[in-house]
Parts: sequence; structure tokens; C-alpha cells
Amino acid sequence: MHHDKGKFRRILLIELEDLALDLRDSVKMYADGNVRGEVSNYVMRENTALLENEIAGLEQVCQIVRDAEVCEDEPLDALTARLRTACRTAIEQSHFPDALIGMVERKLNKVEKYIRE
Repeated sequence: MHHDKGKFRRILLIELEDLALDLRDSVKMYADGNVRGEVSNYVMRENTALLENEIAGLEQVCQIVRDAEVCEDEPLDALTARLRTACRTAIEQSHFPDALIGMVERKLNKVEKYIRE
């Protein structure tokens, strides 16, 4: 069955960029909570550092997705596996938080499922 790999990449990038926006919103939430006295400086700094590291990792993952060669003859599951491996390797080699691997894999699975339906 033919699946549009260009569409797969476009939707995956939208999903990953949306995830990065959610993480940026969380950074703002911690800063606002700190201003209101609901979150200590320590908690805000620790969580913000983690979130910013995850955002940096997502930016790297997005670049991997943008730069990946997409061949329409390649099966969708092969493209997904290749991107999964490339993203996992980049996250591990750059020492980004391990949770980012799960986030990216969920987005890959979600978009692959959508394209297949």
C-alpha cells in the first residue's frame, strides 16, 4: 500500500513542534507560579532547566526529520524505524533527557497510525 511519506514528515514536524510549544508553556507556568509564590525558586530553576533541555532535544529531532531523505518507494514502517533510530541515537549521544525518547516515539507512532488509516 502506498503511503505519502512527505505528508508523514509534515505532520510529524507539526506534532513535534506542538510538543515543544507545550513544553515552553510549562516553562512559563513555572515562572508564573514562582511569581505568585506557588513554586519555589529551586523547583522553578530545576524544572525549567529540564524543560529547556527537552526543548533543545526536540529542536535537534525536528532537524533530523527535516534533513531525512524521504523516498516514496521506501515502506512507511522502514522510514519510521529509520527516523526512530536516528532520533534515539541523537538524543542519547547529546545526553538529552531519556524521557524525550518516549515523547518522540509516541509522536512517531501517532503519525504513522494516522497515515495508515
